[in-house]
Amino acid sequence: MSRLSDEVGIALVKEACPICCKLMDGPIVIGKQFNKKIAKEVNEMNGKVVGFADKPCPECQKLIDEGVFFIIGVDVDKTKDYNNPYRSGHIVGITKECDFYKQMPDEWKQKEACLMDYKEMMKLGLINEA
Repeated sequence: MSRLSDEVGIALVKEACPICCKLMDGPIVIGKQFNKKIAKEVNEMNGKVVGFADKPCPECQKLIDEGVFFIIGVDVDKTKDYNNPYRSGHIVGITKECDFYKQMPDEWKQKEACLMDYKEMMKLGLINEA
């Protein structure tokens, strides 16, 4: 390899859909400094998940465009950092015309989805017991 290719790190990283967690191609990362150490670190990021995408995947976005609102289950007992809640794996889509959505507090409706303790989702009949 040439000296330049050893010193330039480039990676195509993955991001997760904020609704369903499906992996999508994220941004291309290029090292800011040209040296072997940084190039190696950046190259090792190739194909790795670096976080959540700013926008939902095309499938979730299509449902949102059709009027679906998502309720994502979290396990509050396992959540240590509320900026990164522990997801339970439960996702429920409801239409914005249903009574449940209309009675939700307005602050919950600010985005296309909200987080809810999966135990509360069970109590409300949104999901069955795990």
